[in-house]
Amino acid sequence: MTKLDLEQRKALHSGDYAAEFQKVHPPVRIGRLLNRLVLPADAVIADFGCGSALLLDHIKDKVAAYVGVDFSPDFIAIAEARAQTLQVDNAEFYCGSIEAFGVGNLNRFDAVFVLDLSEHVYDDEWQGIVRSAWTVLKPGGCVYLHTPNRLFFIERMKDKNFILKQFPHHVAVRTPEGNAAFFVDTGFVDVQVDLIAHYNVLRYLHWLSALPGIGSWFKARIFLTARKPARTL
Repeated sequence: MTKLDLEQRKALHSGDYAAEFQKVHPPVRIGRLLNRLVLPADAVIADFGCGSALLLDHIKDKVAAYVGVDFSPDFIAIAEARAQTLQVDNAEFYCGSIEAFGVGNLNRFDAVFVLDLSEHVYDDEWQGIVRSAWTVLKPGGCVYLHTPNRLFFIERMKDKNFILKQFPHHVAVRTPEGNAAFFVDTGFVDVQVDLIAHYNVLRYLHWLSALPGIGSWFKARIFLTARKPARTL
C-alpha cells in the first residue's frame, strides 16, 4: 500500500466520510466500553481523534470537562454541532495536530481516550500521539485505547486481499503486542490488553475465540489501558 501524506489523509477524513461516519458508527460502539473505565468524579478528559465526538453522548454527565481533538475541520464541525444538540456546556474542541495540542496542555488531563484512531496513522505519527498522551496526562492518569485487532480473521483476509480489501483510512492495523509496545516504550506502566468482541453483527462470532489453536482469529477488537506513573518523591 502506497504511503499517504498528511494532506491525502486529511482529505480521506473529510467531506462525505465525515458526514456519513456517525450514521454508520452509532454511539453504541463506545457505550459498551464504559464499564471498563475508572475515572474520578471530577475527571478532565481528552479525546484524541474525537471524530464526531461519539464519546460525548456517554460521558458528558460523568466528567468535569471534555476536550475533543481532531485534525479534520469537518469532523470538528460535526462534533461541535453534537455538543450543541446535547446541550453540553463542559466540552471544547481543538482542530489541529495532537502533537501541537500536547505542547500546550502539559499534565492537564486525568484520562486520554484514543478510540479507533491508531489504525488511521503510521508508526512514526502513532508514536508521537502516544507520547502526547503521556505529555497531557497528570501523573497517575490513564489512557484508553480501542482499535481493530490485526489477528482477527477479517483483518487477516484484508492483509492478503482475500475477498476483502482494507479500508483506505486504515493504514496501520496492528497486533495487540504491536500496539502495547508503543506504550511500554514511552514509559507507561500497568499496560493491559483485553481482546473483545466486535460491536456489529460480527460480535456473534466471539464465542469462537475459545477454540484452541485458531481462537485468536475471532478476537476482533483491542481494548488497551495504560497508566502514567505517579510522581515520585
